[in-house]
Amino acid sequence: MIKETIASLVEEAAQSAQADGSIPAVALPDISVERPQRPEHGDYAVNLPLRLARTARANPLELARAIAARIEAPQTLESVEVAAPGFLNFRLK
Repeated sequence: MIKETIASLVEEAAQSAQADGSIPAVALPDISVERPQRPEHGDYAVNLPLRLARTARANPLELARAIAARIEAPQTLESVEVAAPGFLNFRLK
């Protein structure tokens, strides 16, 4: 359930960023939500900016920042953090 929620939030944020021109309007790859191996990286991580960078010909860290800025986190999420080289790390409350 939470993985689907995070994937949906990321997809909506990426589409919003594309709509306002913050990131290139290219096809979005499948969004994979994983549990990081290291707890300091949060509860869940998404590598969409890394996967999107080549197609978009953009810096993955900048893509991650643009997407993270548009994520409207529900009350179950404590934070969304951008981490090098282009991850979105999510922490649950």
